[in-house]
Amino acid sequence: MTIREVSALVLDCEDFKEKDAIVSLLVEEEIIRVYARGINKITSKNRMLCQPFSRVNITIDQKGERMPLLIHGNVEKYYFRIQESLVAQTVCSVLRDIIKKSHVNHDTFVLVESVWSAFHTGEANVYTKACILLKEILMSEGIGIQVEGCVNCSRKNKIETISLLDGGFLCTECNANRYPKRSKQELIQYYSLMHVGKDKQEEFFDTFLFTVDDFIFIANWFEHYTYIALPSLRLLKSIKSIEL
Repeated sequence: MTIREVSALVLDCEDFKEKDAIVSLLVEEEIIRVYARGINKITSKNRMLCQPFSRVNITIDQKGERMPLLIHGNVEKYYFRIQESLVAQTVCSVLRDIIKKSHVNHDTFVLVESVWSAFHTGEANVYTKACILLKEILMSEGIGIQVEGCVNCSRKNKIETISLLDGGFLCTECNANRYPKRSKQELIQYYSLMHVGKDKQEEFFDTFLFTVDDFIFIANWFEHYTYIALPSLRLLKSIKSIEL
C-alpha cells in the first residue's frame, strides 16, 4: 500500500457499477482520477468528499498502475451555492471540461477555486475571474488571442474588432464589415486580458468587468482552435438564449 495525502478540488463524480464512482480531482500540478468505493451508499462516510465544487483533503492508496483508491478525508470548503444557479453551474462545467483537456499547474488550481468562491459569494467580477482562467489556458495551449495589432496587416491603428477565424484583432480595412465592430472599451479589455500578469490580477479584477458573453466568446476560441467539442458550452448558449 502506497499512501498519499492530497489537497484537491473535486471536478466531477461519475457513477461506476452500482454503488461506486470515479472522481476527477484537480490537485496542485495535475488531474487525477480516484476510485471511490461504495460512495453511493447512503451510509458511506466518504459520500461528501466526492461532491463537485468542493475543496477536500483526502488520503488515497496509490499503488502501481491501478487507479488510486479513496480511503478517507475531510471537506475543507464546499461551494454549494454554485448549484443554486443553472448558469453558474454550467459555466463551471465548461471550465471543468476545458481544464480536463488542458495542461494544468498550480495557477490553474488557485484560479479555479477563485472562480468557485466568486460564484458562491455572488461577486460582481466572477466572469472576469473566469475569463482570466480561460486566458491562462489559451496561453498554455499556445492558442492565445493575437492583440498586438491587426493579424492580417500588422497595423496598430484603426483596430475595430476581434475575429475568431482570423485569430485576433482586425483593422477597419481587413475587417471590411465582415464582423461586428467592437467598442474601444471592449478592445482595451481584451488587450489588457491577454497581457495581465499574475502579479497584476487583483488590480485587473478591480478595473475591468467581463460578462458571460465574454466567457462564451473565449470558450468558443478554445473549442475552435483545439478542435474539442464542448457539449457544456452548447448548453450554456442554450440557457443564455432562453434567458434573453
